[in-house]
Parts: sequence; structure tokens; C-alpha cells
Amino acid sequence: MGPMMSGPIPSMMGEDFINSHGTAGSIIKIDGNNLIVRGKDNVEKTILISDKTVIRSGRQDIKTADLKVGGITVTIGQPDNQGKINAQLIRAFP
Repeated sequence: MGPMMSGPIPSMMGEDFINSHGTAGSIIKIDGNNLIVRGKDNVEKTILISDKTVIRSGRQDIKTADLKVGGITVTIGQPDNQGKINAQLIRAFP
């Protein structure tokens, strides 16, 4: 990417963005503020949603209650010591 990049994109490439972890897949269970997502190779991940988690569908913010089993999500966050992902951003797809 180097020195040719300018504008708002480089500011998005901060340490938090680069060091983030996440998963993508289909929601198989919703339990309060926890999602169980089945991703690549049928690996299940637990996603922890907090009041700081941003959940978006298209260009709109949505709530945890708007997520549905079977929905496809991409999650960016930080893993805890049990391998659960503390979600910073969840993108929901129809």
C-alpha cells in the first residue's frame, strides 16, 4: 500500500484494525448477547456482543434482536482467553 495512499483510508488502518480477529459464517444460535456462528470447515465460534458492538446491515445500524438464525455475518473483534470473540463490528447480510 505504501506512500501512495492518502485520505481517510490510512487512518482506518491503525493498530486496532490490523490486529483484529474475527469470523464469517451463518448464525446457528442466538442466546441473549451471544451468537454461535458456523464458519469455514464447520468450525463454530462464539461471538460476544456488548453495548459497544456496532451491528450493521447495509448502511443501517441494527440491534441484536434484528439478527436471525440462518443469517450470514462477518464479525471483527478480539478473542478472549477462551477463544470467544468480543465483537467490535458485526456486518449482517440478507
